[in-house]
Amino acid sequence: MRVAIKSTRKRWRVRLGRCLAMISLIHLGSANALTTSGTSFTVSLPIVAGCTISSPSGTVSFASASTAAPADVTSSMSVTCTNTTPYNTYFTSANTVTGNTTRTLRGTGGNLATVSYQILSGATAIGNTNLTGLAGTGTGSATVTTLTFRITSAWALIKPDTYSDVVTMNVDF
Repeated sequence: MRVAIKSTRKRWRVRLGRCLAMISLIHLGSANALTTSGTSFTVSLPIVAGCTISSPSGTVSFASASTAAPADVTSSMSVTCTNTTPYNTYFTSANTVTGNTTRTLRGTGGNLATVSYQILSGATAIGNTNLTGLAGTGTGSATVTTLTFRITSAWALIKPDTYSDVVTMNVDF
């Protein structure tokens, strides 16, 4: 029986030794884990100030009139600027004196007569320079403004004709 116990103890010692050896290898293996190497890079997104505009489409026409000034006409414009971008919107035309907020419709053909009108936002007449225009600050979304077109000439003095003006909407930012 003694021989059997010695041989069983020997087997257990061998097994224990093997287990300890394996644990040591596992432990050494984790100490020799993979080394990580890396490099840094930059991701960038340049945002530049910008604006787009949408002016009244087509023709803004006053109704035909014969004995009284036509009613005001309304239309809308929109300005879309990058967030926090200050802007100024104004209207230019060849028939308007620089810096003026009163505009001129000219007669056609040989008629040299003119009709004065204004473009307004609320009660404010919009001029034809960035100093006399509508100021705002971009939000990244469209800002829509209702425009009112109003005849300002003395109606009784206007000759019969078709009067017109070509207007360009501008935005400075």
